[in-house]
Amino acid sequence: MEDGGWKREDITSDMDNGMGSRETGIEAYQKIERDIAREEQAAPAPSLGHEMAKLDRYIADIENLMSQLSQERIADIEITSNDRFSQRYLNSRVVDESDNAIRTVMAELRVNLNQMLAIEHEEFIANLNRKSIKLHHLNWLSQMRARSEEEISKLSLRVQHLQKLYESQELIIKNLVGSKSSNTGQLERELDRVRSYRDTLVSGELSWKDATLFAQDSADYSRTAYKSWHSLRTEEDESIRFRQALKTRDSMHQAALCVRMAQTMLPGVQFPYCTSREVYAILQVIEYLFTDLQVSERFGHALEVYKSFNKRATALTQWLKQTTDETIHKDVEEVDERINDLANTLSQERTMNRTEFRQTNSERYDVLGSHQRIVTKWLGDTMGPKKEYVELHSRYRL
Repeated sequence: MEDGGWKREDITSDMDNGMGSRETGIEAYQKIERDIAREEQAAPAPSLGHEMAKLDRYIADIENLMSQLSQERIADIEITSNDRFSQRYLNSRVVDESDNAIRTVMAELRVNLNQMLAIEHEEFIANLNRKSIKLHHLNWLSQMRARSEEEISKLSLRVQHLQKLYESQELIIKNLVGSKSSNTGQLERELDRVRSYRDTLVSGELSWKDATLFAQDSADYSRTAYKSWHSLRTEEDESIRFRQALKTRDSMHQAALCVRMAQTMLPGVQFPYCTSREVYAILQVIEYLFTDLQVSERFGHALEVYKSFNKRATALTQWLKQTTDETIHKDVEEVDERINDLANTLSQERTMNRTEFRQTNSERYDVLGSHQRIVTKWLGDTMGPKKEYVELHSRYRL
């Protein structure tokens, strides 16, 4: 078996051949220590816990939305399964049919470019639009869930790879054990403490980074919505008008959903832009989008609303990025420097004595135990017991 490029039998045989082999063993230890440091820098365990928490949110939102749709008797929702993760995807045909229903009704009622008829049938069309928006929301959540599950799969492999590196390091340490240095134990305890603190900081940084990415997506989507709506100012072709209006609605809806997800990432943070009230207002506006399309004054008002939201989403992105770079990330960098200093000092102490090697990482991750402990330990330190996590954790069998 190879772990980080080292075969266990090679490590063991090198240890049994005198002083030269002892030097080889120390070199092996130093190399695998560098490999571990590189992998720990990517923080796979905190990242995995963070991604699993996101998956929890998507699943909860999907279940809540499905319940709403069921109560509203939108019973023609079809769910197809994918056995790879036992996940659910919304059948895209249902979404398309809901959009086509709006198109058909608008054509039959002849509301295109007719303000009076558009206002007369406003609520009827808005109700159809609300149904379609909810189905699009469900589709978006299904896609986000699929991405999250894929990321969890990748991170699980990273965690297991780090686990194997720890096991190889333990094998080297056991072959180099000798008399005990008084200074090493204290260094190990301090290094473990600082590493645990780094995991907590990284967890917070991941939330800020994710919030920034969602805000950036919101800015991009709202920009697309504004441009699509703006292009309709002089367009008279009914088919093109509907298609562009649909693009505006879907883009603006996704922009609002992304801001909501950014807020979910940072529940204790008050956003200076794109507040919950603003997001709610935008969602109200797009419900009546197909009537706004026919009434010139309302069309202009909607255009200004979309433009304003885009500006504020852009400002929110800049604020989140600046806050992350200037405060959150700097804290992580400072801890990284401390870890690097401690790790170097500990490595020098072990190398000079060639006698004192301790299970540095086993206390943090229980490297000789099950794979489950590596994430459970981190979550216990940073989030506390979580029933939903335990269920998901069992499902993926880390």
